[in-house]
Amino acid sequence: MTLLSNEHIVYQGKYMTLTEERLENHTYERVHLRSGVFVIPMNEKREILLIKEKRKHEGEIRWKIITGWVDKKHVDPEQIAREELAEEAQMQCQEMQQVYEVPRSKQTISTHEYYYIAKNCSDLAVPIDNPDGDIVLDMKWVSESQYLDLIDSQEIQISRNTGVIQYIFRNL
Repeated sequence: MTLLSNEHIVYQGKYMTLTEERLENHTYERVHLRSGVFVIPMNEKREILLIKEKRKHEGEIRWKIITGWVDKKHVDPEQIAREELAEEAQMQCQEMQQVYEVPRSKQTISTHEYYYIAKNCSDLAVPIDNPDGDIVLDMKWVSESQYLDLIDSQEIQISRNTGVIQYIFRNL
């Protein structure tokens, strides 16, 4: 993370850093999130895999795509994506293709995001534990119309991820 000349760190944790910047008698805060990976397994019917996960730190259960933080030194985002696919969906894939990237910016909330399509997926021969302790309760393959129904029913919240997934459905 590169700070601007008049920006200083207020808080630094494992997943986020909060900075302040003083410009013309105003203080502006900026949140720098750790880089993240987003994995969207897609099958031959053009359906994507969603997981229903209970995240203990959020206190709720929700449908989501496979995600993870780029939090290991000297491990590239694609390898992290493969690890998250194994940990959260107990799957491996033959093809991992980066399809979208959101570069770090100087916006109020800044992160670097990598989106991958995982193709030719299969179950792991030996299941592995998810080290973050989140529990996957269910998984399902959904078509574009089923995905939109989940958004309409508010089982999936509208976010940047939903926009990227719509882009994927429409362009791949």
